[in-house]
Amino acid sequence: LSIVVGDLAARTRLVNEAIRPDALLSFHINAARWPESSAPGALQLVDSNHVHALIFGCMSRGELQSARQQAQLAVKLRNGSDAAERNLGAALSQALAEGTGLPASRYGGKNAILLDAEDPYLFARNLLLLRSVECPTVLLEPYVANSMAAYPRLQAALANRAAGAALAADDILLEYADAVVAGVLACYADD
Repeated sequence: LSIVVGDLAARTRLVNEAIRPDALLSFHINAARWPESSAPGALQLVDSNHVHALIFGCMSRGELQSARQQAQLAVKLRNGSDAAERNLGAALSQALAEGTGLPASRYGGKNAILLDAEDPYLFARNLLLLRSVECPTVLLEPYVANSMAAYPRLQAALANRAAGAALAADDILLEYADAVVAGVLACYADD
């Protein structure tokens, strides 16, 4: 955990102090817990496959009592990144939903909140990256890597790249990239 936190802190410093972008997009592919398998070492894929986007928010009472998190919240409030995160997050989540055809993710716990019932793909969550980066930040999580639907598509996309082969028309990584481009264009088309 300390290695991951240290790596994220280093990335955050780089973004905040050197790069200073107008916005930051963090690309991920989600994963689900591996099911209990009857055969040790056997790969058992899950049936779930979905998409969502995350922006900063949903702080617990304990998190709000942390001086460090209060300071990070104050930066986000002062720079007005909330509106930009909501607009960009909404455009990206809608584009990912349309581009992938996947249903919205569901959060069962209290560590995330759906921001708008009209957009079931965009959630607020208090993650280190989302609160530490000062510019508007959106974290994307389409697909479930270990799902029956996504796993073979991911393996094929990676194998084609490793072999230097032509990319398939249904390449999952191109689908992801195309949806991100569509979301960014939808958000900033008038700017």
